[in-house]
Amino acid sequence: MTEFETKSLENQERIIQLLENLCSDKIPTPTKLLQEYLNHEDIDGNGKIYGIDFIFKDPIPSLTGIRHQILIDNPNIRQITKEEYKNL
Repeated sequence: MTEFETKSLENQERIIQLLENLCSDKIPTPTKLLQEYLNHEDIDGNGKIYGIDFIFKDPIPSLTGIRHQILIDNPNIRQITKEEYKNL
């Protein structure tokens, strides 16, 4: 195999890995949580919906505005830690 073929194969493998990451459930957690809230649907498979079943005690910066609205709409919503979220 030539050097060009080796580099080409490495590039193909890298592209495949990037596509797999984009198409997998490796969506950043804030994005999943926002989708759950907006769609009222469990996206991450834990059986809970962000903004309906829970929010975080320590807010994620990108979700601060939504968290504020959730607390206005539902001041008694369950507030959990990020560690508790991992165990849902």
